Amino acid sequence: MEVINFASANCKNCYKCLRTCPVKAIRMENDQAQIVDERCITCGTCLTICPQNAKTIKSDVQRVKELLKRDKDIAVSLAPSFAGVFPFKHYSQIVSALKRLGFSNVYQTSVGARLIASDYLKHYNDKSKPNLITTACPAINYLVQKYYPELVDCLVPVVSPMEAHGRYLKKIKGHKEVAFIGPCLAKKVEIHDSGNYGIDAALTFEELLAWWKEEGIDPILEPVNEDENGFCDDANFYPIPGGSYKTIEPLIEDPWREFIEVSGKENCMLMLDELRKGEFHRTWIEMNACEGGCVNGPAIGGIERGLFKRIKCVKIQISLMNYSNYADKAKKAKRIR
Repeated sequence: MEVINFASANCKNCYKCLRTCPVKAIRMENDQAQIVDERCITCGTCLTICPQNAKTIKSDVQRVKELLKRDKDIAVSLAPSFAGVFPFKHYSQIVSALKRLGFSNVYQTSVGARLIASDYLKHYNDKSKPNLITTACPAINYLVQKYYPELVDCLVPVVSPMEAHGRYLKKIKGHKEVAFIGPCLAKKVEIHDSGNYGIDAALTFEELLAWWKEEGIDPILEPVNEDENGFCDDANFYPIPGGSYKTIEPLIEDPWREFIEVSGKENCMLMLDELRKGEFHRTWIEMNACEGGCVNGPAIGGIERGLFKRIKCVKIQISLMNYSNYADKAKKAKRIR
């Protein structure tokens, strides 16, 4: 499925995308860059490197707008990396800004990460599989499937937090449609993968920022609702390196596997090369196509915050939400007493 390509009018034959694509999925045709869809893993490297802004991205914004016109019960699954990207003082401001677009409810995708933790643990404990690779990053899944087919059995056969969350919102919460919003382009492909039905549309943070601007909405100017704290536990660490392991670590009784975290396409390919040679055993490998994790996704928009400030903001938000949830529980306990 084609998600990224180049506008011929803007492509200036600089060949940067051709040189930097980690899987050589770009060719020149009539002096214009073209993506070879069957080779592409939708990592977004070409998007971030293009100096001419010649990229074109398949957008679901219009589809979401049409869905909102027909049905007012569309929920949002919001990637936890939002905390590193958007300017706000309180989580409720993000919720308010999204509801002003017409969404009925806003939930955090990290709930999906918590939902799949027990399934991850089951595979962690399966000693018939010496090496396992987490499957939350679709770009890595496509990389393994297309370029390392002999390692497909290493992929943990569990849906991503996004897909699990979408199914939960439909089956348990009763929402008719769910839109995922995050920093990733590959999610636009993943929602159409065989067997997936949890998510109806995937928007990027970049698309959301543009939509808010179009509607004159600024999250930081939205009212604060202290009762809107959102979900928070170790699963909120998912967008930063080591986050997926942090979610299941408290559940592990026998830590017999070595945990290895790898981020960045080139680093992941080096690791897969070594794995293919049989140099690792008894490992649990968290792989992220984006160096620094999802908080450094290719579609976060033109923000000024650097990578490490974004990681810091995610951690701060987790601590604030944990404190708010603890304070809420304390208030409720006091009222009961």
